[in-house]
Amino acid sequence: MNGRRSGRGPRRRQQGIALLGAVLLAAIVVALAVGIGQRGRFGIAAATRVIEASDADAVFAQLEDAARRTLHEDAVAGNVDAASDAWHTETLTAGTAGAVGEARLEDLQGRFNLNNLAPTAQASVPLGGAAAAVDAGAAAAAP
Repeated sequence: MNGRRSGRGPRRRQQGIALLGAVLLAAIVVALAVGIGQRGRFGIAAATRVIEASDADAVFAQLEDAARRTLHEDAVAGNVDAASDAWHTETLTAGTAGAVGEARLEDLQGRFNLNNLAPTAQASVPLGGAAAAVDAGAAAAAP
């Protein structure tokens, strides 16, 4: 060793920097791959939700049509409603390839409409025509 440096020091440092660069590049590639995979999964999940919502809308429309037909048939058959009528006893069913639904019609006559019991200033939902008519009748009857 006559004062000359052996060439191993700088070369070893270059190899270390190259190795660090390769590890950093591999980490970036992995991060990009994970991001692309997650984006693909989110896209599939969003498409699945759109299809399920479409199926639910179709089932709901079929149930509405079935209810409309049942009530129309009852109106044609007679003008007296009873608990034994078909609309009151039948369970309506509808379905598509991806969804199935059931519905039952109920007579709401005789039930309390709590919206009509609340003062109009405190009502969180605007009162409709029938409720407004009840309120107007109550105001007309007041002294």
